[in-house]
Amino acid sequence: MGKRVKIRMGSPTEVGARVQGSDLYSVALKWSDGKLCSGCDCPFFEEHGNLCKHIWATILEAWEQGHLGEVTAGSLADAIIGAENNLVRDLTREDIELLLS
Repeated sequence: MGKRVKIRMGSPTEVGARVQGSDLYSVALKWSDGKLCSGCDCPFFEEHGNLCKHIWATILEAWEQGHLGEVTAGSLADAIIGAENNLVRDLTREDIELLLS
């Protein structure tokens, strides 16, 4: 099986990807003013507005490929925790930085 995340566009502040889940989903990430804006067209994100597994997978793949270069692991961790997202409420800043290392 090939990679589930295909980065279609990547830069130091933005990423666009297609992620294979139960269907093929589009994910967009934009880093601006210390905040991560994200979107996914999966049902979970559209219903809840929370970071979904497709966004997480895109963040990790983008990081691995060297995109989002203007973002440090610490600043991304702070932005994610600051979003008060239910999916990350039990993760610490250190946990998130470890995921990105």
